[in-house]
Amino acid sequence: PQERPQVPGAGAPPEAEAGPGDSKHEASREGHAPESQGRPETEAAARELAERIEGIRSLFNASKMEFDPDGSVALTYEFEESDKFVARDWGPEIERFKKRVRWSRGWEGGGSRVYRDDTIVISEYGTWLHKAKWKEVEVEVEFHMITEIMKPGDIVAAVYSWNKNKRLVGSNIGEQILKLNASPKRAGSGIPRAFPLLHADEERTFGYRLKDGVFTATHSGRNTVDTTGQKSFLKKLTPGHVGFSWRGEYMKGFLLKVSMKGELDEEWLSDQLKSKS
Repeated sequence: PQERPQVPGAGAPPEAEAGPGDSKHEASREGHAPESQGRPETEAAARELAERIEGIRSLFNASKMEFDPDGSVALTYEFEESDKFVARDWGPEIERFKKRVRWSRGWEGGGSRVYRDDTIVISEYGTWLHKAKWKEVEVEVEFHMITEIMKPGDIVAAVYSWNKNKRLVGSNIGEQILKLNASPKRAGSGIPRAFPLLHADEERTFGYRLKDGVFTATHSGRNTVDTTGQKSFLKKLTPGHVGFSWRGEYMKGFLLKVSMKGELDEEWLSDQLKSKS
């Protein structure tokens, strides 16, 4: 019997169906009809796939959603160019952050003379996590520093959180991998140990890739450092959440865009789809 095709978020996709002119669909010399023409199970699988994609779309408020042939799901949050509904996929809710995560107030930028309207501003310290749970994922962040002073020990990190958010690992501006606690006020060991710094008005694209049990920090799409041979950084790794952590006495910056692409955790996804039905 034909294998049931995979769906986005759960591995490989169904094989592309051959077109009418393909040799597989031509009648045989004995005059038999094409073997797969009008096959009910093929049509049912196509409907199931379409319904699954629409179900996934209904779960998120992302600026952009894509579904790749390899089964991966891509979510993009363009905070500067999107409706404020995009923030509903992140938690804690902005209203609970006491201004440490908020929407910009009109044109603002502080002493840096950089002004942006309607984007996310972060300050002081915090951790902000996306609601989806991923098995493997690649993340890219666009961030603009407003702070005039960033001291050694300050962090601006794209993070992966698992074990009920008790474990976090982060890519600190794409140049350092850090073990973090639920509160970014305390950070564990880093690779390398020295803390990198951002300067006022500096815009940075950075992130990470989590694949095959290895966490790799990236800067502008370039691999910088990874956890190969450092098992303690991903101890008891399980599916988890994408997010952002920061801390600094004078920390302030614009979170402009976050993109994530990978394989959603099937158990989490199934539970979410069931709750929607």
